[in-house]
Amino acid sequence: MRVRVLSPSRAAFDGEALAVGLPAFDGGWGVMANHAPLVAALAPGCLHVTRPDGSGLAFAVRGGYAQVRDNVVTVLAPECLGPDELTPELVEAEAGKVQGAAGIAGEGSERARQLAWVRACRTALEQAPQRPKT
Repeated sequence: MRVRVLSPSRAAFDGEALAVGLPAFDGGWGVMANHAPLVAALAPGCLHVTRPDGSGLAFAVRGGYAQVRDNVVTVLAPECLGPDELTPELVEAEAGKVQGAAGIAGEGSERARQLAWVRACRTALEQAPQRPKT
């Protein structure tokens, strides 16, 4: 099946896959070829793509929507970070933003969304292939 992971600024992934793990609002969903059509709201989380060679790619998505139709999975996310973008420094910077936001009025749900984004980034980073040190 074909998988497209899109954000407003770019296409983060467009290629073939064996399976996709989606962070849906009502829990994780697995999608494989010939899946029934669906539209799902996504929560901030880690989206996992298993490529035809068995290797995997992990993306941090900040919510959005996924559509499955005719063996095409299209993910539309307001923000998406892929394996080439996620670094320990970036994840710590995102975590620092959440800590810096402590004490803001009406922070409850916004803080929860920010914490979910940091967890998504950490999970995707942990699942990324190890880069050689330069």
